[in-house]
Amino acid sequence: MCRVYGLWSERVEGPLYMVCERQRCNFLNKFGELGNGFLAVSEGGLELDKGGIFSFLMIGKGICEAVVALHLEGLVAGCLGLSCFSFDELGGICVDLNEALMLARKFVNVVSVEHEEEAMCKDCLENEVFASPEVLYGLLHKRGTAPDSGHSRYPTGYGSDVWSLACVLLRLLIGNALPWNTLEMKEENDGDSSASYACWVEKVSSVLEDKLGSEYLSLRQILCKCLDVNPGNRPDVVDVRKCI
Repeated sequence: MCRVYGLWSERVEGPLYMVCERQRCNFLNKFGELGNGFLAVSEGGLELDKGGIFSFLMIGKGICEAVVALHLEGLVAGCLGLSCFSFDELGGICVDLNEALMLARKFVNVVSVEHEEEAMCKDCLENEVFASPEVLYGLLHKRGTAPDSGHSRYPTGYGSDVWSLACVLLRLLIGNALPWNTLEMKEENDGDSSASYACWVEKVSSVLEDKLGSEYLSLRQILCKCLDVNPGNRPDVVDVRKCI
């Protein structure tokens, strides 16, 4: 994690700021234009570029360790994106708390402005904001605009960051091939979006299978398990790191 230097305010009743170390090279600047992710498809067929997959695995391991460090401090980000991770001066990967707070503010603003869940999810994906369904529904319930659903009964916690972590890893791995999570509400199911969510997870699994082929089965399985609707069924970050 980046270092926190302390708190600062101009006056007693003024805004209170958390002063953090600023990193120079975040992932969004470095990998944001990586449209196809680290995977490459050769003209001869579905033959993986080994350099690309090994680069992804090295970076993915560092990202997992950064999230573990966050959780060891008792902190939950709530939502993550490429901009939340940076390289430090030694080339190590860390969580940039400045960017994590900015991303969280952006996410709250999207939820406050948008009225359709599908539009919210689209905006979040386009802005590289990955927030789990329980985080989204928690904010919607605070706003008083979300019906009771399968997502709303789950609490926000470390498992929520596991969901976001998986989306960051998927974004790096397969790029723009990551399907949109639309969370469509079905009136016949009392506004429950569980069916459309399960369909989305199946799409993600199918894309991974197409991209990875028969290789890296355990990686494909654990990334999809991270997207389980129930945070209690998602693996720990340490297990994701072990798999990578």
